[in-house]
Amino acid sequence: MPDDARYIAGGAVIGAIIGAFGVWMYMHYVQKPAENGREQIRGRVERGQLMRLGWSVIGIIRQILELG
Repeated sequence: MPDDARYIAGGAVIGAIIGAFGVWMYMHYVQKPAENGREQIRGRVERGQLMRLGWSVIGIIRQILELG
């Protein structure tokens, strides 16, 4: 496999992992129905917080790639 294809495949895998983690965080902290029919607020993560986290992770990955 050429080096370019490895970078593309690696980026796709990393992107999928980061995306899955973001969705898990969003779904984990949204309102969930309780047993008695009322909704509970477990702790709200705002969309802006997730965006900042995502951009921070991308920045860290870019810095790691520049080291190599």
